[in-house]
Amino acid sequence: MRRFFSYLKDGLGIALIFVFILLFVRFLDRNGLREALTDWIASQENFAMFVFVIVGALLYSTAMPGNILGAIAYILFGFVDGFFLLSVAGILSAILTFIVVRAILFSPFQNWIHKRPKLYHLQMALQNKGAPFLCLVRFSPFNAAFINILFALSAIRFRDFMISLCSMIPQWLLYLYFGYSAAEAVDSQASAFSLPNLFRFATILIFIAIIVYVSRIVKHILNDSQKKISAAAGVDQI
Repeated sequence: MRRFFSYLKDGLGIALIFVFILLFVRFLDRNGLREALTDWIASQENFAMFVFVIVGALLYSTAMPGNILGAIAYILFGFVDGFFLLSVAGILSAILTFIVVRAILFSPFQNWIHKRPKLYHLQMALQNKGAPFLCLVRFSPFNAAFINILFALSAIRFRDFMISLCSMIPQWLLYLYFGYSAAEAVDSQASAFSLPNLFRFATILIFIAIIVYVSRIVKHILNDSQKKISAAAGVDQI
């Protein structure tokens, strides 16, 4: 029962973000901002795309939820262009965060963690799991900016860091789909419980369930690693 409520809590967190996006799209429509923004995008062409990538990368780096950026990308540029621009902004944000944090905070953090054997051994254990595990970590419910900082502070290689970004592709698609579903629900003249809307909501629930399940796998691996380290430390003390 406790596990069920834990899953439910994680799922509700993502579902609430979708509801916020739905209300955000409705707010834009009621105030005429959605049409004004799309008209401005059409008049600016490539410049608008450049601005979105730069601003999007900066916002992503300050822990703005990718779901909201994905919804904005869809509303402004459509699904294909929006996905491309969101991906570029996400990759740019990740690289900049990694470089800045690794250059400024890596050495002080490593000096600090070396004085704490349990944390140091945990870092080494996770580092040795390689890029596949880092890809799984990307599916955890933590904000991408936080994960980028965590990876930059650890001793993982930049190559593995970049490989881990591949697992963001399905998430960026999901973020665009959030925006698409919210926009379609707002634009639809049918009931919120019409068959097309129910299908879109059901698809989102499936995506949420997958993300929550994978995040639980990551948590289990982390807990298992921590238990092994604690057990080893106990043996050493004996």
